[in-house]
Amino acid sequence: MGEPAAEIVMYRRPGCGHCVALSLGLRARGVPFRTVNIWRDPEAAAFVRTHAGGAETVPTVVVGN
Repeated sequence: MGEPAAEIVMYRRPGCGHCVALSLGLRARGVPFRTVNIWRDPEAAAFVRTHAGGAETVPTVVVGN
């Protein structure tokens, strides 16, 4: 047996067209992922800002660790 697939997490916010397009593409290909709404999760928003030079750039995608 191979290793389990790394979890894919997409940080998003409502109304983001790029987030919708990415979600649709992943679903169409059967890729499992979970989403985190940065407008509802202040820690997630802070995480995104840390990795995007202070901006709330979405979608931000993390694969595994």
